Amino acid sequence: PSMNYLRLAFAWLEGVWAVTMVAVTLRRFGKAPIAATKKNIVLLAMGWVLFALLFIPLRMDPLSGMANAVYIFLDWIKLGLLTALILATVRLVRSRAENKYKLG
Repeated sequence: PSMNYLRLAFAWLEGVWAVTMVAVTLRRFGKAPIAATKKNIVLLAMGWVLFALLFIPLRMDPLSGMANAVYIFLDWIKLGLLTALILATVRLVRSRAENKYKLG
């Protein structure tokens, strides 16, 4: 039973680390504007669709070592993609808000 608590502690540490890294990334790079062109909006929408598609379950034997490696790899891909998409969305929204403020 003590191993389960250790795994839970590592999971919490990894979760806190991931949230901290996303917050730091947003803080450091979130103020640079992105032009609100049709191409950028379409790319952002495609990124969010891809992120949603990554949650479709894979048909793999869950007990195989390869499935475990694939799931771990996909978790890191999801985290990186989520960070990039949140950052791009924040930058796009901020640039659109600044343009409205300047025009109004």
